[in-house]
Amino acid sequence: MNLRKSCVMAAGTLFLASTGIIGVTAPAVASPTPGTQTVTASDPWPSKAFRKGVRDGRRDGWREAREECDSPAKAMLRMRTYGESEYLRGYEEGWKRGYAAGFEEFCY
Repeated sequence: MNLRKSCVMAAGTLFLASTGIIGVTAPAVASPTPGTQTVTASDPWPSKAFRKGVRDGRRDGWREAREECDSPAKAMLRMRTYGESEYLRGYEEGWKRGYAAGFEEFCY
């Protein structure tokens, strides 16, 4: 083996050994913080506004199903609410349930 090949092998071995040592002794990288955090309310029950929205939405959805007899998907396209509040979330939930119940009762 000539001098050139032995120097290349020694340099390669030295390089691999040093990167292996650095890789083993390097400090751990801190994990990133989670992107989203789940926030839960302290009250497990829905708010009064949500419950009132569910009642009103169920009543209105049931009435509309009785009068229109459209498929639930078409009816949902017509009923659009903008903004976000507890009442509106409850109203949409109640409306879906009320329309489904009315559709089942009157349109089948």
